[in-house]
Amino acid sequence: MSVQTDKHAEHSPQTSFVLWYRCFLGLGLVLLFLIQKPIEVRLGGRGRLFLGYFVSISFLLLVIEYPTLFFFNTFRRLRQRLGSERLLQLGVLICASLFLTATLFSNYLHGFAVAPYAPSRSVALIVLLLWFVFAGLVFVRRLSTRVFYVGLVVLVFLTRLLTVVFNPFWEIGGDMLRTIDLSLDYLREGEFPYAVGPPLMPYFPLTFLFYAPPYFLGLDLRVTNLFLEPLIVALVLFLPRHARNSVLNSEETLGLARVALPLLFLLPSWVDYGTNTQYPPSMLLTVLFGWSVCYARPSTQAIVLAFAILANQTFAVFAFILGPFWLNQHGWKATCRLTGLALIPFLVFVSPFLLWDAPQFIHATMTGLKPFDATAFAGHFTLLPLVAERIPHASHVFIVGATFLGAGIAYRRKTPEAVVILTAVVYCVVLLFLHRIFSHYFLPVLALITTCSLPANNEAERH
Repeated sequence: MSVQTDKHAEHSPQTSFVLWYRCFLGLGLVLLFLIQKPIEVRLGGRGRLFLGYFVSISFLLLVIEYPTLFFFNTFRRLRQRLGSERLLQLGVLICASLFLTATLFSNYLHGFAVAPYAPSRSVALIVLLLWFVFAGLVFVRRLSTRVFYVGLVVLVFLTRLLTVVFNPFWEIGGDMLRTIDLSLDYLREGEFPYAVGPPLMPYFPLTFLFYAPPYFLGLDLRVTNLFLEPLIVALVLFLPRHARNSVLNSEETLGLARVALPLLFLLPSWVDYGTNTQYPPSMLLTVLFGWSVCYARPSTQAIVLAFAILANQTFAVFAFILGPFWLNQHGWKATCRLTGLALIPFLVFVSPFLLWDAPQFIHATMTGLKPFDATAFAGHFTLLPLVAERIPHASHVFIVGATFLGAGIAYRRKTPEAVVILTAVVYCVVLLFLHRIFSHYFLPVLALITTCSLPANNEAERH
């Protein structure tokens, strides 16, 4: 009997999980050794010092955790004592505090966080103190979930506001918003806004029209971002998610899906991208796209898809994934009707520019962007240099191949959640082989996978 019990314990899920957990801890130790030497040899200044501290503390924690499983067992005890919901809340508060601290003192992380402009130390300490007080009240006094969510929205707004105040418009890195500002100058003077350049104005109409209100009011264009970024977080936290399937929409899964993306919004690099680039409109439409596919009617999905492509032409990939799913679920007649519905807003926004100067519009938004060379690609999220010299037109080959493969897989998917995840994966592959790439292009991928994740159980595998 004891032998059978031992064998059963040996192959229990808990034992298997601990084995894999220790494997990952060991891998973490190895990776720390690998990255420590480049930090020591190649870096300099305060960044080298602080990364050295990070590596040292991480190494110590892994050395403690591997033999004792102290944090693993502590987590289990906390879960039993607090319950899943309060434990998730505690984890969010801790992570938000860490990310906020990194953002407020990001000038000490210059070179490792894309947010070198930080508020004065006194302002940063006041904001941090107010957040700690709020976090303590939320957890200790067990304030309602709605109050907790409102706090996250306000925190996202504050981080963007501080960035705008301490980082003047004409000193921001990149030319994205400056190009939009110049194109709006052209539009105000009655000239074609896509004739601006260099650099060309590569964004589809909806993106630069998002910035028209503050421009014509004489305000900083980033006022649009100050409004959109908290709105995105509020939509993720408060949009209704009516469970149609107890497996894919369990309360625990939905709770994590709601808070994962708002947490990412507090990362220093995301604060910079969300404040100083043109990507918030794309992020807004990405979140609405994922929500509509999972929880809204097909007609709503079609309209949101159209506006998503109007904000970002690379989102055309979404149509190649959603279309086959419509075909499988609703038939070819309904798919044709939904496609026609999606074309209406697209044509309404694009037609005026095509009638004005179609060749220049197509050149600026599609054909005129020069690809990066190998040097410019170095350090980016990309796989294109691996195949560019071996395969002619490698970017087009892999993008078209990934898109049509994804379309074939989408036709066989049974649940909208699986389609959203497939969209994220295919779009990620497309970006990895795109001829021009920046790291903030991948933010929609993170938005899709964090707001729509499958639970880890056998039922989800069938979907």
